Formats: sequence, structure tokens, C-alpha cells
Amino acid sequence: MNKYIVIGLIFFFVIGCSTYEQLGRQKYKSRIERINIGEFDGMVKYFKFYYRKKNQETLFGYVMKGQKLGAEKETDTVFIKGVLEEYPDDKIITKQFNINGYEKFTNTDSVIKIFFQKENGSFFLKNVKYYRNGKVVDQYDF
Repeated sequence: MNKYIVIGLIFFFVIGCSTYEQLGRQKYKSRIERINIGEFDGMVKYFKFYYRKKNQETLFGYVMKGQKLGAEKETDTVFIKGVLEEYPDDKIITKQFNINGYEKFTNTDSVIKIFFQKENGSFFLKNVKYYRNGKVVDQYDF
């Protein structure tokens, strides 16, 4: 019983605490936040947000994982998987994959967002594409 409490405290500490990460030429404070978005009969999304170190200004974030509210263990079904990819030309690409039935609910199976890092360390969103069956169904350029 005590080992479960210790594991739970370690998990809470790791998830709840901020860490620093290097993206491109800058170092950012990052934090994972659990947000109940209320759709799909109680979907919880885990977002990873990147902040400025000094003033805590949120620069950008992406969805890391999505699960049903109350079914958020490692062995429970995951409906959204997200990844971040970093490229040498100051480009950051986030990919969100909707799986296990969530793709039918959203009518898309993936979302790709392209960010560029500015000289001052901030980011701007260049493009968002929504895919279904490997084909672009919606696109926004900024």
C-alpha cells in the first residue's frame, strides 16, 4: 500500500512541477497541465505548455495525450496522442493523432501545426492542417 502512495506522490511531483527544456536556440520553462475539455462525454487532454522563464508568458503548447475523464491510467484507452518535432531551421511541428474512435467524433484523424521560432524566442503559428484518411480536409495559413 505504501509503495502506491509513494508512486502516486512521485507521479504528482513530476507532472505538477515545471521543468526547463531547450527548443532551438532558447531555453523554456515547460509544464504539463490536465484540462477537462468536456467533449466526447468527458475528454481530458494533457497539454504541454512552454513559457518564458522570467514572466511566465505562455508561448505555445500542444496536446500530448487525451483520455476519458476517470479512465486516465496508463492501461486505459488513449484517444489522442501528440508529439513535438524540432527542426534545425527554427521550425517546430506538433502532430496530434486522433485514435480509438475519437477520429470519428472529430471527423479528422490528425492535426499538424507548424510553428516558427523568432529571434527573441517567441513563436508564431504558420500553418494548421486537419487530415482524414491521409488527405487534407481543412487548412489555415497565418
